[in-house]
Amino acid sequence: MTDRRKPRRRAILGACSWAFAVIVGADAVPTGAQVLDGTPAGVHVATEALGGLRARSLQFEAMAQGQAPDRLFITCSDSRLIPSQITQTGVGELFVIRNAGNIVPPYDASLEGVTATIEYAVAVLEVPTIVVCGHTRCGAMKAALDPTGLDSVPNVRNWIKFAEPAKLAVDELYPHVGPVTRWIELVKQNVLQQIANLKTHPWVAARTATGRLRLEGWIYELESSEVRHLSPP
Repeated sequence: MTDRRKPRRRAILGACSWAFAVIVGADAVPTGAQVLDGTPAGVHVATEALGGLRARSLQFEAMAQGQAPDRLFITCSDSRLIPSQITQTGVGELFVIRNAGNIVPPYDASLEGVTATIEYAVAVLEVPTIVVCGHTRCGAMKAALDPTGLDSVPNVRNWIKFAEPAKLAVDELYPHVGPVTRWIELVKQNVLQQIANLKTHPWVAARTATGRLRLEGWIYELESSEVRHLSPP
């Protein structure tokens, strides 16, 4: 199948590579002696450690002309997650949505930030892949299992109600497991539920139907920094 995004992507990445090659080829990065001229001792080490600031600057200038990310990455706001580290991606390769519990509300035509961002990523940026990435020890999923004490944060309480179908699935599938296992299983079922919610979005439904968009479910294990892939229904 022809990917109409490839010429645009090649143009953007090509511009970045060309800019980088010009700088490296011309040896335009200042030497240690030039950097140290009239500056305190320590600046030499800091500048060399950054690997050539001018080369990187031109890369960013080229990227500023447009973006062509490889995927939309939907994950939790948890501070222990770093999307670019999890995916081993660089600048311009990832379009990101972060919120408590990596939740995707079912499609609603009213104003809603997650829906608008999904629509832009699929319809305008034409990302070929959407990943929903949950993680172990997720506080939002723990709260979904036991919402006691959430009365003081009503918006949080209402937000995690989007995980209720996943919680019911865990109740049905694992009625006799302990609290820790329930927590782990809810993380998984929640990812699958949010992928199901994604399919209610018109652009997502259209592009997946034609094979132009792939949906993936990931679980990031905080304990090991490993990613487990789920098989969406």
